Amino acid sequence: WKEILEELKERGVEEVLLIATDDLPGIKEAVAQAFPKADHQQCVLHKVRNTTAKVRGTDEDELTDDLKKVYEAPDKEMAKGAFSNFKNKWNDTHPDVVESWEDDLPDLLSN
Repeated sequence: WKEILEELKERGVEEVLLIATDDLPGIKEAVAQAFPKADHQQCVLHKVRNTTAKVRGTDEDELTDDLKKVYEAPDKEMAKGAFSNFKNKWNDTHPDVVESWEDDLPDLLSN
């Protein structure tokens, strides 16, 4: 990834302040090296799609509606509060989903 980002710099990209990517191995570190001022955000759309693939159909709509409250929150504090509610509601039935979102939450919420 570092080579790809360095190539972008060679082609004229001077400054990046935010970059959104999939959860690719090594991408966060490569972004930090190539564009030290850039914040990294994991792509929420792909995270939601990956999540719904792991959830039983009867829970999918309600769970994704609860996730929207997290990633559409107007600020980080409200997003964290919405995630706390999400965690309390879904941890018993979908602990792997909750853990995955909890692990990735810092990279899913832009600065």
